[in-house]
Formats: sequence, C-alpha cells, structure tokens
Amino acid sequence: MAVLGKQLSEGKGFSTLVVYPQAVAVLESKHDDYIFKEDQLHPELYQAPLYPIILATGLKVMGKSYRRKVWKDPVSEARGVYPAFNGDYYLIIVNVIIFWQFAC
Repeated sequence: MAVLGKQLSEGKGFSTLVVYPQAVAVLESKHDDYIFKEDQLHPELYQAPLYPIILATGLKVMGKSYRRKVWKDPVSEARGVYPAFNGDYYLIIVNVIIFWQFAC
C-alpha cells in the first residue's frame, strides 16, 4: 500500500509497478487492447483506496525534496550507507496517528 501511496503522491494515479498475475489475466480478459508490458504501470486492482490516499496526502504535504530523502534506496541502506529505511518510520508514524484516532 505504501507503493500505491507513493504513486498517488507523485501524480501517477492508482497504479503500481507490482505485477499481480491474476490482475493481468483480468485486464486481458476485459480489455481486448490491453498488452502486458513488464516495465509499465499497471492499474491497482487489489488495494482498497482509503489508506493509500492517507499515505499519499502525507507524502504530498512533505514536498518532493523531503519525500526523496524519506524514500531512499533500501539496497544502499543494507550496505550501511543509511542508518534505517526512513520510509518505514513515516509509515509507523502515520499508523500510530490513525490507531490513536480510532482508539480514542
């Protein structure tokens, strides 16, 4: 869902680079002109829209330069270049806020 939130905040709509084979089969059966390409964006058919919209709103508020700092490459972090994946901290903060909103 974080990927979908990131796509929304970048203005790419409800799309994903994650390939779900069943989604491809549905799109091919419903649309005669749909051609699967591995490197293209695919419409998101699996995730409910509310949570990604909440994530996208927070990412959009951050601004583009700060958003790039938050979503650094996890491969570089595995090499010890960064202390932790900052995107995970963003998700934790959003989830705690949502939890406390519904818990109170």
